[in-house]
Amino acid sequence: MAYTIWAHSYIYDDAVVRTTCNVSLAEWQRIHSENPGMRRIFARCILEGREIVCALGEPVEATQLEGLGTNIFFPLWLLEGVEASPIGEQYDIDWISDEYFPKATRIVLRPHDTAFYHADTKNELEYALSQYGVLRRGTTIPIEIQALGYYRIEFDVVLTEPADLVLMEGDEVEIEFDGALEDLANEPEDVVDNVVDEPIIAPPIVDFPMIPEEPPLVLQGHVLGTERNRPMLPDGRPWNPWR
Repeated sequence: MAYTIWAHSYIYDDAVVRTTCNVSLAEWQRIHSENPGMRRIFARCILEGREIVCALGEPVEATQLEGLGTNIFFPLWLLEGVEASPIGEQYDIDWISDEYFPKATRIVLRPHDTAFYHADTKNELEYALSQYGVLRRGTTIPIEIQALGYYRIEFDVVLTEPADLVLMEGDEVEIEFDGALEDLANEPEDVVDNVVDEPIIAPPIVDFPMIPEEPPLVLQGHVLGTERNRPMLPDGRPWNPWR
């Protein structure tokens, strides 16, 4: 059946769970009446060559699109992964049950923020993953952590077993965590072996002012103790002042 696709931002009701897709009450009742016995129902569609699978949530009535045909509302993060925006466009939706997917036996998540490790979030995370219903390897999902004041943290789905698309059953799944993306971004870069030594810069040469050479010492006046300069007595002998 063809539906016009919109994001959750077109819904007035803030209580709507942002991990599911939603339709009007009349459409919700029609889907359940045509699929009796389904324990849980999922919307499956192909958007621009990409498969989208999302759990059907509670019906909504207060929207901005009353009387504009059969609408379906998806989480914005799910639509952002599609190259061409499908908002306002019509696509065929198939409704499938939870039996369509293998149950997850092991998943590995990588949080984008180390704040996740500072709170006891095990039960809360299991509940949030069960609301998603299915997880696909290689995608990134947001989760609001109540223990951190509803702080929103994104998680990369690094690994899912036994398949790329698995059904989540909360506490029945082994959940592991890879290092936070924030830590990986802060890791020091590898040291380069062939480091070039910095050149040694010699101190600048300072030109001191030239000191003029002293002229040769010229002796002037009388030199004591020389025969040439001694006064002479009348008899011709040199005068000795110490006699």
